[in-house]
Amino acid sequence: MVCCAVLLLLNVLPGLAQEVPPVRKYPYQLTLGTQRIEIELYSLSEADAGERAVDIIDTLRARWQLLNQAGRMADAARAGTVALGPEAYALFDKLREFCQLSKGAFDPTDQPLRELWGFAPGALNYRVPRAEEIALAKQAVDCAQIELKPVPPTLFLANPRLRLQPERYATGWLLDQVVPLLAELPAAMLR
Repeated sequence: MVCCAVLLLLNVLPGLAQEVPPVRKYPYQLTLGTQRIEIELYSLSEADAGERAVDIIDTLRARWQLLNQAGRMADAARAGTVALGPEAYALFDKLREFCQLSKGAFDPTDQPLRELWGFAPGALNYRVPRAEEIALAKQAVDCAQIELKPVPPTLFLANPRLRLQPERYATGWLLDQVVPLLAELPAAMLR
């Protein structure tokens, strides 16, 4: 019975009898600033994987440049309103949205608290700060003071003590940007 079913399938679906080339893994690496990104693309051909890798790497580099510009824009927005392009507006809007959705747990303005606790890069002074120190640092932390206007796209930080550092969220945001480019591949991994 099983033999007949296999023969029937092979007669009905001749494509199943043909040998399909194996999907192979093609690894790539990219360093952007201090971010090291490993890309594994799985494809039937090296040429296809290479073309897609170029698209992904170009997108990551362009978005990295945007992150660097966004940091400078955020610094300027402490002194006054800054004009934004559509991609920069989308980045700042996403940062603010995540802060609001997380009720402040994911606050892109939390650098003063990180430094106070010793969680900043290169800090070796991990300690529990005093309540007064925390209260003072909290005066410079509040994503609700990130003012964005969509038309024309602008950014203003209502509190000049805010320090908005979009590059701290680089890895997750960069990987989000290339997800649409991965849709056509059998599989891919970025880390």
